[in-house]
Amino acid sequence: MNNHRHLLSAGIAVFAIAVCGAACLALTVEVELTLAYVREHPKEFTVDVTQGKTGLIDFKIVHNVATPMYHVAHFALYRDGKPIAESHTPSFGKKQDNTFYLSVAPENLADASFDLSDSALGGAGENAVPLPGTMIIAFV
Repeated sequence: MNNHRHLLSAGIAVFAIAVCGAACLALTVEVELTLAYVREHPKEFTVDVTQGKTGLIDFKIVHNVATPMYHVAHFALYRDGKPIAESHTPSFGKKQDNTFYLSVAPENLADASFDLSDSALGGAGENAVPLPGTMIIAFV
């Protein structure tokens, strides 16, 4: 009897892993954000680009969402295909005016990347936590 329980438990575990394996991969979705999309959806994103006083290219990215979300801004700078600088900045966002700033030297623009991860929140106030499932928005 005890062996049957172990076999049944093992079978259920293998089945759960097999079923969840495909579903769990779908918890993260990656999309590319293009200039055309930003122009067509100005209420969702605005991107302001200026040359700063120091000569760096300054970016101000404003992201508006339907409900407050957990955001993580990811910035990376590469040299010869290898990362030389990274930043991962989390924030508990609001519906409007989630604003992200970054500055890059003009000669490094081609080797820089920025993406923004959005996750739904569970709970409220100080008890809010990010829920599984993320949309990674890559700025291209």
